[in-house]
Order: sequence, then structure tokens, then C-alpha cells
Amino acid sequence: MDFGFQIQDIVKKVDLKKINPFNQTSSTKESDNLDYAYPCENYISAVISNPASKYSLKKFFDSKIKSELAKIVGESIEITAKSSPRLYGIIRHCCEILSIDNKPKYYICPKLKGVNSLTVGDDENPALLISPLAVANLSNSELSFIIGHELGHVAQKNLICHTVKGALDTMSKWSDALGPIVAELIEVPLNKWYRCSEYTADRAGLLCCGNIQSAFSVFDKASRQKKSISSIFDSYNELSCDHPIISNRIKELKKFSLNNSVKR
Repeated sequence: MDFGFQIQDIVKKVDLKKINPFNQTSSTKESDNLDYAYPCENYISAVISNPASKYSLKKFFDSKIKSELAKIVGESIEITAKSSPRLYGIIRHCCEILSIDNKPKYYICPKLKGVNSLTVGDDENPALLISPLAVANLSNSELSFIIGHELGHVAQKNLICHTVKGALDTMSKWSDALGPIVAELIEVPLNKWYRCSEYTADRAGLLCCGNIQSAFSVFDKASRQKKSISSIFDSYNELSCDHPIISNRIKELKKFSLNNSVKR
């Protein structure tokens, strides 16, 4: 069965709303304003606005993530029109499709192994990392999906939650990092929000590539690779993570495409 995705109608809707991922005065429920957002009833915004939660997340980010992220970025190659015109062109295309005016920094990151990509940081300083193997082995359409997926995370806001969640998943107990009270408070809503966030990011990727078979191909290539863990970020493999599992992401993406002008 061939799913040929037509995106013109959705793109027109997205273009009506210029999403500025650096606007810190906007609502914490930014994903509610995205026409392609996956519907998710959750209370994560109320939880992270709690002073104790906000303090614990920020402290964990500053003490455990910020310095390592700076080191990883320092060892990466920034993607510019001069250094990588192919990737830069795809990024510009995806930013236009998703109406993202202020763009984050983009890097080819040698520390990311296999077919992999990652968005980290906070809403003020997001960074998009992509593995060398992804750049070398993926087609333009597949790269559009993977880059669009990452930009979907930027557009949703609450990026610090996304970054901290990935790092916490490498630890045996969240309470070791956040303390028992805060860990118990945020674990359930953060996990639920993360699953919804992945579905929304997948939709953003599909809007960018316009070809659901390219999305499936990326899932297949990512899920077949072996993980090699050497740092807090290396096990944070978004496109093959278990929250949610790949089969559910494919199922949800099919539903989205079928409900938005798909030709068989």
C-alpha cells in the first residue's frame, strides 16, 4: 500500500501562525497553538510552573547537562550555508514549512552514533545535533523528516523538559537527581508529555518531508542500529527510543497522514 502524502492544506494552516521558539513570554502550552499538534490532555505546564519543580529541573540541567552539552557542541561542526549547503538548504526548507523564524544552532555531532539526531538545551538556547552517519546515509527526503522532527521539538517549547527527560532516562532513579518529592511529582506527567511530544514532532517531520515512506525508512534504519553508550547523551536516541515505541509512532503517523489528504 502506497501512502503518498499531500501536505498543502496543512502547510497553509501552519503558515498562518509564525512560531517563534525564542519568545519566552508566550504560554507554556505552546504546542496547543500548533495545527499539527498531537492531542494530549496533560498537566505538565502546571507541574513545571511549580517553584520546586522549576528549581530542581534547572539545577539538574545546570549541574549535569549544561557543561557536557557545551563540550559536545564544541567538538561538533556547525552547519552553515558554506560548510554544508545541502543540509542548510533542508533546514531552511523545514523552517519555512513549520514557520520557525528564529532558528536554533545546528551541528554535525561525531559523538552521536548510527542514524541519530537530537535537540537539546532550553527554549532560549536550543541546539540541534545530527550524526555523521545520518548525513551520509539518508536521502534528502529522509533528512527532511529527521530535521523536521527536531524542529518540531523546538516549536513545542518546554525544551528543558525534553532535554532533562532524555538525561534522566540514563539514570536508575530519578529521585537521585531531583529528590524524591519532585521526582514523584513530575515523573508521570513528564512521561506522558514526552510521548505526546514525540508524536507531534513526528508530524512536524512528515510535514517537512511530505513522504510517509521516508519517515518509515528512517524509523527502520534507526531501530536496527546498536546503541553504544559513552556519555549521558549517547543513549538519548530519539528516533529509536522506547517512549513511545516505534510501532506506535508508525501507527499514529499513519492515522495523521490518512486524515490529512493522503493518496493511496
